[in-house]
Amino acid sequence: MKRSKQTGKHKRDPRVPVLGEPDSNNDVSDGVENVEHDGSMSPKKKNIPRSQKKKIAREQRMANKVFHRKEKKLERKKRIKEVCDKTKVNDAEWVSKRDRKKAIQAGLKVALESGQRICIDCSLQQCQSKKEISKLASQIGRVYGTNIAAVKRAFDLHTSASNHDVNDKTLNKEFHSVSQAFHVYLTGLSKGSVLYDECVRKNDGFENYFLDISELGHADIFPQRDLVILTPDSPNELLTVDPDKVYVIGGLIDETVQKNVTLDAAHTTRLQTARLPIDTYMTRGESGTYVKILTVNQVFGILLTYKETLSWSIAFETWIPKRTGLILKTEVSNTTK
Repeated sequence: MKRSKQTGKHKRDPRVPVLGEPDSNNDVSDGVENVEHDGSMSPKKKNIPRSQKKKIAREQRMANKVFHRKEKKLERKKRIKEVCDKTKVNDAEWVSKRDRKKAIQAGLKVALESGQRICIDCSLQQCQSKKEISKLASQIGRVYGTNIAAVKRAFDLHTSASNHDVNDKTLNKEFHSVSQAFHVYLTGLSKGSVLYDECVRKNDGFENYFLDISELGHADIFPQRDLVILTPDSPNELLTVDPDKVYVIGGLIDETVQKNVTLDAAHTTRLQTARLPIDTYMTRGESGTYVKILTVNQVFGILLTYKETLSWSIAFETWIPKRTGLILKTEVSNTTK
């Protein structure tokens, strides 16, 4: 009996069992219902409906995927073993994904206890449209991703320079001490609000994030002397990041470029204000938008990179978009020499 041709564009891997065909080891009667006689002694296959052929082809593709996924997993394990053998890394020193994840989660928990406090003011929802609130929810997700990346960098750098086991308490203590992850607060955010629901919808696992959420405003949580409102409209330039201060980033999407919103709010509550020292370190290049208004996650990234490197130049070069046309003043001085 001849086999029907394989349907679909994907070729079947010869090592993967064929679906929808009777097993040659089974009794011949298993395939009786699929054949008919045309008057001659030789049986003839019934015509298989097109929908059935598509179903068989789809199942075959899935079988191929599962098979190759297992193959790739085995190959990955083999490569890891080869790397371990070449670098003479012991099994105890090799960091599995599970252990790495546990260590990173532990680092985020430590940041909640002793990290630099950064507050995102979510009480400005009434100033924004539904579209802008949705964008803000996405930016909050990126803020959290940036914080996780800081923990990962500290962990990878420390474990690569250490011969300790990842589960060693000494290693974990040392790793947590070098991590610069921030303690993030979302203030003025209540469950059931439009922004909260958007954060849950757009960010997987938002309700389990390692950050603090409060319905209260930042002025109700922290002492007034500790608060510094970051706003591009402030006359005061931020020279350094003080570990004892709480820096407040306004949760505002400036699609309509609303001037002095965060500055006026700060003046109402008589709080300190500051702006990033962009003018001190950057100047206009040949072309660009030259817009100095940054997103919430960009401001957060600048502060975090400065905390890690103690360099505003590196922080601005890393986080200010190229499309703005803003370049470091050191680049200008180098080209004029």
